Amino acid sequence: MTNHTAHLHEIFSAIQGEGPLLGTRQIFARFCGCNLNCRFCDTEASLGRSEYCRVERVAGERNFNRLLNPLAVEAVLEALVALNKSSHHSIALTGGEPLLQVDFLIEALPKIQTQLPIYLETNGTLPQALEKITKYLNFIAMDIKLPSATTAGDHFAEHREFLAIAKRAAPVFVKIVVTSETSTDELLHAFSIVAEIDPALEVILQPVTIHAHLDESLVPEARQVLKWQELGLKQLKSVRVIPQTHKLMGQL
Repeated sequence: MTNHTAHLHEIFSAIQGEGPLLGTRQIFARFCGCNLNCRFCDTEASLGRSEYCRVERVAGERNFNRLLNPLAVEAVLEALVALNKSSHHSIALTGGEPLLQVDFLIEALPKIQTQLPIYLETNGTLPQALEKITKYLNFIAMDIKLPSATTAGDHFAEHREFLAIAKRAAPVFVKIVVTSETSTDELLHAFSIVAEIDPALEVILQPVTIHAHLDESLVPEARQVLKWQELGLKQLKSVRVIPQTHKLMGQL
């Protein structure tokens, strides 16, 4: 059997700051690399391949070891087991885009799942990769990337296929980051994709979070977000507005 390795940026314990599992304690494994280049990206350090992965030694203490990339499955599993001496809800696979390293996940997830449920955070554009690991996933947090927010055009076809697979695999919710440049038409298109798959699926509108490389003018006005939520609720049963609360709390 092939022993696969992966490039990770960091492994640490923190509070989930987005979506329906807001406030739960998770272990985060942040994978390197992404197939998109979103204008509002808040994890730019993970877009390339880091020479080292920083691994928290004690959950929540923010003291890190550095491990040389790429990491073998057993090294990742060892880091997770060490952190899970504290109580965690699940392990969040995040990035970057974890599905770019799907061969590693195929090998690693059966072992990781013996320790914790698996929560995948994904940009929702790689349906074929998702199909390979669906049996190992317990939760899926899927983004719909609006054309105004990316530099790579329209991904609606990939999102539709991805969401259909995710819906069959595990509990899934959809997150849509909105900015002052979000158009009503593109947002309606996103809502229609979710409604087509299942109008009961939860959609989270996440107003963009300001960071060092993002202009404050991209933050949407509150009244505009309310209008977008109303439009979503005409097609869907649940559209919630939740900002990145971990940023408000100063969490990683």
